[in-house]
Amino acid sequence: MGHRVGQASLGVGRLMWRLVGLWLVLCGIAWAQEGAWVVEALARDPQWLRLLHAREGRGEILDTGFYLSPQGRDNPGAELQATLQALSAPWVDGQADQHPRCRFPARYHWLAGRMDLPGYRPRDPRCARFEAWARLDHLRSISLLEVSGYFGNPASSFGHALLRLDSDAPDSVAGLLDTSVNFGALVPPDEWALVYVWKGLTGGYQAGFSDRLFHSHDQTYARNEFRDLWQFELDLGGDQRRLVVEHLWEVIGRKFTYYFLSENCAWRIGELVELALARPVLPASPQPWFPPIELFFALQRQPGLVRNVRAMPSAERTLHHQLGQVLSDRRPMLRQAMQNPTANTSLRGLDSVELDALLAYWDYRLTAIWPEVPADLRQARDAALRRRMVLPVGSAVQHSVSPPTSPAAGNPPALFGMSWGRGADPASGRMRLRLSPYFQDFLGFHGLDSSELILLDTRIEADSQGRAGLGGLDLVRVRKLNSTSRDWPGLWHPTWHVRLGSAEREIGTAFWTEGLRAEGAGGAGSAWDWAPGVTAWAMVGLRAWQHPGAVRVEPELGVLAARASWKVVGQIRADHDLQGRWVRPRADFGVSHALHPGQEVRLEVESTVGGTRGALGLHGLY
Repeated sequence: MGHRVGQASLGVGRLMWRLVGLWLVLCGIAWAQEGAWVVEALARDPQWLRLLHAREGRGEILDTGFYLSPQGRDNPGAELQATLQALSAPWVDGQADQHPRCRFPARYHWLAGRMDLPGYRPRDPRCARFEAWARLDHLRSISLLEVSGYFGNPASSFGHALLRLDSDAPDSVAGLLDTSVNFGALVPPDEWALVYVWKGLTGGYQAGFSDRLFHSHDQTYARNEFRDLWQFELDLGGDQRRLVVEHLWEVIGRKFTYYFLSENCAWRIGELVELALARPVLPASPQPWFPPIELFFALQRQPGLVRNVRAMPSAERTLHHQLGQVLSDRRPMLRQAMQNPTANTSLRGLDSVELDALLAYWDYRLTAIWPEVPADLRQARDAALRRRMVLPVGSAVQHSVSPPTSPAAGNPPALFGMSWGRGADPASGRMRLRLSPYFQDFLGFHGLDSSELILLDTRIEADSQGRAGLGGLDLVRVRKLNSTSRDWPGLWHPTWHVRLGSAEREIGTAFWTEGLRAEGAGGAGSAWDWAPGVTAWAMVGLRAWQHPGAVRVEPELGVLAARASWKVVGQIRADHDLQGRWVRPRADFGVSHALHPGQEVRLEVESTVGGTRGALGLHGLY
């Protein structure tokens, strides 16, 4: 009897163990399925796709070493599995910086916030190279830098964008020794201009992120190319800042395909902001046209993202401000020091304000001819510096430069407008529709000082009888007014303009009876400050079109007045046909008023022998 009871108990025990085993197997299957589901969900997470720079299921980084899985560029799930396996790999003595946790700190950081990673350490001292580069203990904020346009390089005409890691370290020296990050095309030296433009438009170049100390970018943009900068300090939390820095470490030096008009510096830096915020900032996909200014408009549309905007004036703007501080009766003495640089006696009578202006002048002049600097000019600059060092420190208030307004504080560059015109015949009324993807003219409130930059300015016209046609097209129109003072030697620069497109229809012309003619024009002259806030100019140029021998001389006079929220522009011009006749006289007048940042109302009137056309419109809605 007892033996049978023992056997029964043993049978029950075995059954229990089998049930426990079955339960464990089922739990293991469930846990594996749950783990697989978690991994699959994470692989679809927008943040994971941002870390891989994957769009529409394909990674955009060209380097094979960036993706740990052979299928990683095309399969975010496979890349996630490979990343998890790599992060748990053993460490090799002497090669700690090559461990995936050190090579991909942003992936490690992000995944640790979503699953239990064994042995996770937010800061691993074994990643010595990353820790030394990131300087996370001193990271105060992250700023995006808007750089004004530069007409000396087609790729820079529409501005530029940089990222800077703002440090509170004692050696940051007002940010000059902070790390700044650039995204740019890898262009071979001495590339032909036409090849450069073609490849930039069609994706013929590779591009990548690179890092430098900010003083290098400050030297290039503010001091060599005389471009203004604006610092947009972002209000990001500590974890957000850290994620951006970690991801920069992952992508610096990696190769992307470069498109000048769309997937450019602004687009790639905007993707870093999206990573920090974990939400979209840019359009859903690259636009055909995304100039850098659009990024800074996008930043300001994010509530509370921009903590502060600070202007960083160019060396040229600072120079003219400092020259303006010199009293009129003291200017002949300063001019003599500029014209006779080897006469050290000319420095003895200059005070600190005048010597500061002189040093800024020599820095400006020497930068323009660097590195071929004559010894006498270098000695003149050094003599002025030695003389300045024995005088008291100047007043910071006295030398503060009026900050230029950021282009992103004005109206967006695109244009859509309508106008109505009428010729001498009352029945010759005509409606005009005007479109341009980039339109920054004299009347607009933007970051171009006394300059114009306009692309694809398209005018479509229709009359009361339903006939319609192209009224004019400017492929590109650029004007640069250099109103530098003639009082100072070596500071005068020509005022110039270039235009390429089609001849514009006169107001009274029957545009449906004649095709448009391709046309190009260009000229140069001089501009001067007529009064505070008033600039006048005079230019003489040539205008030519497709017919052989069709060349005319085109003089132009104009005035631009700007005061607070108002701008007024007036221009008159005419053609001389080189046979003693003046033809196509024209006068243009415009006035605009800024209602508030980003919007303006303007009235424009143009008059020719064929009639007058006027337009009243609101610009800057977005």
